[in-house]
Amino acid sequence: MTGLLWNLLVGPDAQSLVPAPFGNAEVDGLPQLIMRFFAWTAVWVLLWYILSCTQPLWGSVVAPSEKPHENDRYWMVRNLIGVIHAFFVAAIAIPALLALSRAPDDVRFAASSHLETCAMDPDFYPGENWGMHIEAVALAGLAFTAFTTADVVLSMLHGLATVDYMVHHAAFILAGLLLRGNCMLPWKGSVQLAMEASTPFLNIMLFYQNRGAVYRLLVILCGTVFVASYVYFRLIQNTYATALLWLRGNTAFPSGMPRWEMWLAIVACTAGAAVQFFWFPAIVRTLFKATLSRIDKREAYNEHFMTQGHGNQFTSLVNQRHHVVA
Repeated sequence: MTGLLWNLLVGPDAQSLVPAPFGNAEVDGLPQLIMRFFAWTAVWVLLWYILSCTQPLWGSVVAPSEKPHENDRYWMVRNLIGVIHAFFVAAIAIPALLALSRAPDDVRFAASSHLETCAMDPDFYPGENWGMHIEAVALAGLAFTAFTTADVVLSMLHGLATVDYMVHHAAFILAGLLLRGNCMLPWKGSVQLAMEASTPFLNIMLFYQNRGAVYRLLVILCGTVFVASYVYFRLIQNTYATALLWLRGNTAFPSGMPRWEMWLAIVACTAGAAVQFFWFPAIVRTLFKATLSRIDKREAYNEHFMTQGHGNQFTSLVNQRHHVVA
């Protein structure tokens, strides 16, 4: 079955296409990796349409947005599935990041020739759990790359894609394919995957920011956590890891890896880091405008309260008290 699918996907002579960046080590598991990639992609597509079909049920429990496009079925689905995906990836990546950040360089920049799961050889630091964290990064990386690929296609199909969105996704798909496809740079991979920790708070904030004052506290809380996590994971941590990749490019990549592929990985990671800085000013402006808008609405409500209904009653009571005192 595996051999048949392998021949259908890439042809019977595809073994010659397998990258050999591991010196004399024999690379294995590429057919299984490709099958896992398509399986993960199918999972995300299936989940997208399950959420889409059930949107009238779960979408009815929240107030409608003041912005018509935010009531669109597919806009709501993309926000929700983004939260699910980000929680899943970050929950795996952050523990691995914490562990690998204190690992020696030959662990942080390790590579495996077993492409299916990126399992390390038995003699790789026996008694330590570095291999477990490397496999965790590989799992999260595969799920992330498959999700991002599916998200590009689904967003284009349903009119949700923008130019900056496509550039962001293209950079991370390329980086994901190179890092995960070569089972290399587990620490750098964990850094990039941990950036998803900020995504749920952004999506929740965007989902509820125009749905009424009842969600105001939730929006402010999510916005604050989002900015803090964005600055740390996406601007500070990711920039540091990318700079380190430039500085240690000659030793960080597997021996025997073609230099063009090494530089392609560096450029993809750098583009992924650069787009975070490109987005940040717009994010701050959006949050600032949203805050000002809520303040303006609150002041307008207070003015209305003071000049209509209860406000007139309050003024009348003040006037009566003034006459009594006089």
